[in-house]
Amino acid sequence: MKTNLWKPILLCIVGISILFFALPAFAESTLQVKCLDATGAGVKDVKVVIIPLKPPQKMKDKKSDAQGGAEFTKLEDGAYRVIGRKEGFAPALFEFAVLKGAAVPVTLKLEAGADKKLYFEDELELKKAEAFMGQGLEAYKANKWADAEKSFAESLASNPSNADVLYYLSISRLQQGKYDEGLVALNRTVDVAGALMTVPSANPSGPNPYEQIYQSALNVKQKLPGIRAENALRQKNYDQAVKEFSELIKTSPNEPDFHANLAIAQYNLRKYDEALAAIDNAIKLKPGSYDDMKKTIVARKESAQLEKAQSILDEGTKLLQDGDAAAALISIEANEQSP
Repeated sequence: MKTNLWKPILLCIVGISILFFALPAFAESTLQVKCLDATGAGVKDVKVVIIPLKPPQKMKDKKSDAQGGAEFTKLEDGAYRVIGRKEGFAPALFEFAVLKGAAVPVTLKLEAGADKKLYFEDELELKKAEAFMGQGLEAYKANKWADAEKSFAESLASNPSNADVLYYLSISRLQQGKYDEGLVALNRTVDVAGALMTVPSANPSGPNPYEQIYQSALNVKQKLPGIRAENALRQKNYDQAVKEFSELIKTSPNEPDFHANLAIAQYNLRKYDEALAAIDNAIKLKPGSYDDMKKTIVARKESAQLEKAQSILDEGTKLLQDGDAAAALISIEANEQSP
């Protein structure tokens, strides 16, 4: 009887064991901080502080080891500020490390200098950043892009992690044709807004403002090739416009406006056959929308052919008047054979 009683107990233990080992391992978040000096060597005894943005989590600190490393384990997911301080060095700041159930490496680059307050520790710096932001927004609304860029850059010098300012800075640069610099600001906007999205919104029932900035920055990044192409066309840089719209058509062949704008650029370069091919593609994709544009290209092509014929006739007439009939004939035949 006793043997029979043990059988169900053993089966239960085996079943629980199988269930336990079948469960996925719990993923813990880890922050791996490396403190380096200007030469790239590890710095020992740096006080590394990590500050979670999501309440009610508390900050943690740890001294770096001989190789400059400091590891924080079993952390909750979310965004963290990472600060390194040591006598003889200016404070090093990394914003933001975003943890999502995995190990995240962060490098703090320490430079010689004195300790000082960081922007979020200094009310005066925050007010200074707000003042420059206000100036930037005024210039932005007036389409004074260079002035706006300057003020937004000044604001970020005091508060480098303001997602709104980063976004407006990127647009100000793009409006001036500073595409590479604008893209840098857009990427930083995405990083900062993405981190700040993890912080509970002040208005839980409303939209998260950082999510809106995040999506806006992603949308502009997606449209950046088109913005670059349209600006080239607007600035009458037709060779560049042809290049940009040709690249856009490779990735978005069914966008009629891209074909139409390519036709405009080619038309202005007097490449009428290519312009007609491009406008025909636009008409196929959107019938009836570009007929007038095609008529204009056809008329200009015919006019150009007449001008060329007249030029040939004038040149031949001059040669005949000069008594060089053979040269006149050669000129006419050569022009007839040219495309």
